Parts: sequence; C-alpha cells; structure tokens
Amino acid sequence: MLHSGIAQDGSVVLGVLAAGGTELRRMPTTTVLAQAKPDTRLTTAQQGDTPPVTHPLGEARDYLALRSIYPRAWMPASFVDRGLSAYGVSVFGNDALLWHSYTANLLWETSQHEAMGSFNYEYLGQHFFTVSRELWARQWTGTGNNETTTQYDRTTDVQWASMLPMLQSERRLYFGVGAAMQTTDHVLGHNNAQTAGLSTRAQDERIAAAFLRYDTRDSNWYADGINRGNLTTLLYESYRPFNSYYDGHMVRIDTHGYLPIGRTVLSARWTEARAQDITEPFYLGGAFEHSLTQAPMLNQRELPLRGYRGGDLEMRGQNVRSASVEWRTPIADIDRHAMTPPIGINRLSTAVFMDAGRAWDNGSQRPKYYRGVGIELLGEIRLIYLATVPVRLGIAHGLDHPGGVRGYLQLGQSF
Repeated sequence: MLHSGIAQDGSVVLGVLAAGGTELRRMPTTTVLAQAKPDTRLTTAQQGDTPPVTHPLGEARDYLALRSIYPRAWMPASFVDRGLSAYGVSVFGNDALLWHSYTANLLWETSQHEAMGSFNYEYLGQHFFTVSRELWARQWTGTGNNETTTQYDRTTDVQWASMLPMLQSERRLYFGVGAAMQTTDHVLGHNNAQTAGLSTRAQDERIAAAFLRYDTRDSNWYADGINRGNLTTLLYESYRPFNSYYDGHMVRIDTHGYLPIGRTVLSARWTEARAQDITEPFYLGGAFEHSLTQAPMLNQRELPLRGYRGGDLEMRGQNVRSASVEWRTPIADIDRHAMTPPIGINRLSTAVFMDAGRAWDNGSQRPKYYRGVGIELLGEIRLIYLATVPVRLGIAHGLDHPGGVRGYLQLGQSF
C-alpha cells in the first residue's frame, strides 16, 4: 500500500502497487458491528489532547492526469559539433500515478537557425513514442573555435513501439510490435548566401518491426547500476510493408549478461545481425549507443566499437557481429552535495574493456575482426538533490587500422 485516506462518505481510498503498476481502489462503507462507549472518566484536558482533523479528503472526482503531469524542473541543454552550436532546455515529468511519463529536449541552433531536440513519451510502461530532429556537420571550414559549417545533415526520426508484458518476480518477458520512420536531408550552410538552405532528400526509410525481449536484470543498493542477470532481445525488421528504396528484411539478436564478483561486476555482450535483399548497412565505431527505455531502438544501424571513429568503409555492411567484455569496480562512495549551486557527486567507479566486431555485405568475403581496448571513469552527478546524471569519461585504443587513441565524454551511460 502506498497511501490511504477516508472520504467524506466514510469509504476508504487506497493507492496500491499492482501487477500492472499503481492502482487507485475504494473500499465502501460497511455496517457498524459494535461501538465502544466513551470513557466518561477522562478529563476535559485529556480529551482535548487529541488533535482535530485539519486535512480531510476532498470531494471525490474523476482522476485527470493533466492536473499533475506538467514539468516541475528544467535543466540547460547544449550541443556543439564542428561549427554547429545549439542551446536550449531539458524538461521531464509524469502524472501522480505514473501512468504517463515524458522527457523533452528543446534546442535552437544559432548558426543555421534550425530547431532540434527530442521528445519521448511512455504510457503504462508498455507503449512508447519518440520523435527527434538532429543536425550533424558533414563539411566545414576553419579549425579550432573558428569552424564554419558549410554542409550538414538534418535527420528526423519518429518511432512507436508497444509491448505485451508477462511479468514474474525475477524475470520479465515482453512481446512487442512497432514502426519507425527516418528522413535525412543534405543541407547547404548559411555561409553561402546564394545556396543557403538548399536541401536534398538523401534518405527516406520506413520499417515495421516485431521483437521478443527477455529480462532478468537486477541490482543491489551498493551497485551503481545493473550488476546481475541477462537481457536478450530478438528483433525482426522489414521494409516491405512500405514503399521506399530499401525492400529487404533483417533479423538481429542482442544478449547482455552481468555477473557479480564481490562488489565488482563482469559484463559481456554479443550482437549478431543478418540481412536479406536491399537493406541499410550497419556501421561500427564510436563509443555511444541510442536507447529507448524498455523497448529496443528500431532502425538503429550504428553499433559502438570504442577506439574507432566510425563511418569507415571497412567497418560497414549489411551484416554485423560484435562482442564486448567489461569489468567494473567501485572506487569511492563520496555522497557529497552543495546547497548553492544545488549540485553534488555520489559514486565513482572504473571499468576496463575490450571490444571486437566486423561488418560485411552479402556475397562478399568476411573481413577480419577490429579490436579495441580501453579504460573508463564513471560517476554520478546529483542535480537539485534528486536528479542523477551518470557521467562516463573514457579513453580507448583501436588495435587495428584505421583505429587510434580516442577519448570521449558522455552524460549518461550504458553497461
């Protein structure tokens, strides 16, 4: 039970945790079986010791999520990429019963005068909707702080996914369906007055998907994240229901296991994807990966391979196989917070890892594996005493050409 109270008609109202989430229940009034007589020996002073009811429940009315769903806090947000710079706000919120949850990042790019950002909405932990608009510099002039973007990509992505959960105390099984749409335009920058703003549609994709997800992950109070269990996702995507350049289909499996070793955690991941007919290729490289809450990210073709820049021809193809082994250990539980400004730091931990992967097209010879090793420092920043922002600072070394030594910093982490 979460909360309870007595309504004006004498019924008891309860907020309880149920299998599908939080439920609001009402227990009707019942016939009085017995009534105790007051003790007349009590003095007036003793009877006055009982405080009066000063906060009775109000009159019953239908639940309306809009009364509590508006955001109550905001944080600044920014984006910088080789001449592009955007600034805005990040807000989040949910209703009182946690039926509706959302996050929104709203930014304005100052050099090209473009809106960008994302909006994610979740209903009952089973239905997910996300829309995003991103800008990525493709050509630029100058160096350092004087870079000017001459051409950039404008990508718009819309996704929907719904899941049917079958929940147990220690394991969760989800069957889901969804669809995604993504468009990419090549746009000329505002540095050339004659061609500024001209765009060419370079990519227009629409896919349908079905997936099966098995989740036994869990954690302990002293862990800074997931420290045991397994998450496995089997995903099928097809372009054929829609009219687009691509007409093939793809099957992908991701499995991620966690093994606690004392206060440390050993993590291993394996991803395998096979495609038929004409499909968008996969790209290996970089240190970051998109995620969509509990549902898998659809039409996602970029897989991390730390120590490599990404986008190289040797590391792209219709089929992909990648694996990663990572060992994380805690360093310190700092747990310090300042009042002005309201920012603090909680835990620090470190991780060492090794990645490997390769990508190839149908009918071509499979290339060698590209390998990378590195180390990361992970922390938790607390904002306004409540919001936790994971921070990941790492350096990776790609052991094979065209790899190199690359550093990265990320707000948020996946492990």
